[in-house]
Amino acid sequence: MLRSFAARLLAKAATDIYSDTILVDIGLTHLGFYCDFIFKDSITPEELVFLSERMQRIFSENPNITLHEMVPFSASEYLLHHNQLIRSESVKKESGLCQVIQIDQFVDFCLEPILDKNPTGLSWKLIDSKEEYTTFFRKKKERVTRISALCFPSKDALKENLKHQKTLSKKNHVFLGEKLQLFSIVKQAKESFCFLKPNGVFLIHFFTSLARDIRKKYGFLEIKSPKRIFSKQEASLAHEKYATAVAKPNQRYFEIGPYFEPKLKDENLFDCSAYTSDLSIISFPKKELLNELLSALNLIKSVLACTPVENYFFELDAGFHLGKEEKIGIKAFTEFNLPFQKKIIKGNGSYLELSLQIKDISSKPWRVSSIRVEKVDQGYQLTQSLFTSIERFLALVIEHSKGNLPFNLLPEQARVISISKDCESKAYEVSQEINKAGFRSFVDVADSSLDKKIQSAIKENPYFLVLIGKKERDEDFITVRASAKSSSKKMSLSELLSKMELLKNDGIL
Repeated sequence: MLRSFAARLLAKAATDIYSDTILVDIGLTHLGFYCDFIFKDSITPEELVFLSERMQRIFSENPNITLHEMVPFSASEYLLHHNQLIRSESVKKESGLCQVIQIDQFVDFCLEPILDKNPTGLSWKLIDSKEEYTTFFRKKKERVTRISALCFPSKDALKENLKHQKTLSKKNHVFLGEKLQLFSIVKQAKESFCFLKPNGVFLIHFFTSLARDIRKKYGFLEIKSPKRIFSKQEASLAHEKYATAVAKPNQRYFEIGPYFEPKLKDENLFDCSAYTSDLSIISFPKKELLNELLSALNLIKSVLACTPVENYFFELDAGFHLGKEEKIGIKAFTEFNLPFQKKIIKGNGSYLELSLQIKDISSKPWRVSSIRVEKVDQGYQLTQSLFTSIERFLALVIEHSKGNLPFNLLPEQARVISISKDCESKAYEVSQEINKAGFRSFVDVADSSLDKKIQSAIKENPYFLVLIGKKERDEDFITVRASAKSSSKKMSLSELLSKMELLKNDGIL
């Protein structure tokens, strides 16, 4: 309720300062809220401070607050009377009674509970503003600015959280991704985007291949839909082929590939606009519901078994009219002993949705996999995304592993270092044998000192460092360091390969 109230304070402050401002949307986040506006000009960081000061002034003046309960049509007319054009259109889509809050001359509707008087304590921090262009009912492109904020019941709580966020910034996937040379977040004047480096591209391809392998293991055939095709000539043919394929009962088809969904900014991998995802749709008789749910959950379990992810749970979201289906969904979770919680739904849908939620380092849950069941003629249709976003999944794996990726996820599992030029051929020979055994190794024959080569390898984080000098070349053994901090150990190449095989079997796949 505090966050919802503070969001309306921001909306009132913005419309007070900028008279031609249009409020587009208000939403609550894990630790705060956001407001979307259409401003005449871009908002600067200095103006965020000014807006925050205006919010504080409104709050301290103890404004008159009134709550009204209205049907959507009446709420729409009331909002329109107070020049809330877009909010007036938005409330029309709601069903049942909705609350309309009035703070002095400012009016807005809210679906969540909200305070009807000034709270005794409230503290916030406006953290950033982002822009995107989108089209509304007026059929023209509008520049929408999203202002995000943190919100807490006291200044001490806000101060403590900011301190905590600073600590987490050294542990989040953005920091660790840079450190591991997987990707970087490139920030420009009005937008940010994620730039994948070669190792990051490898991991995206790794999880893409993993999704394909798991799907094919369970009897799915891959097919392309128009969403995954960029050639107009192929689109109509693919659409017909895809529609025919998914319409066949008990046929298992899936698609996987890049997808683009315009968003405000890409400042991390949790919610980026360009991402990789998969989708499958199957139809089956009513009696097969439990078996199909168990099969779909098995797919997700196969993914979880491949990663160090531990802090997760499943969410069960059932439509208002479902009874038997919900019980079957709970039974499927129980059979696999999977942690789950029910989501309270207000509505009259006719569906069952099971989603895998993984928590990030700040304990915020993110949906990474989903199963949705809907009633169709003579049975059900099940739609599943094993990865709603591979990029998001990768970010969570990085955070859960604290930057220490499991052996099988390392792009480079061994770095073979030649100590001198006359040992280069032996180094290449060792690397070739490692690669033949199904592992990934690279050779460093750079014209630099051994210390520099080792320091360079430590930064790029291969699991093994293999040193090849004159003794190793002549006596047919290798010197191996199992990690950056471990001591060196002499062993045969076959011993190293056995160790790598054990690591592979203990890890994923």
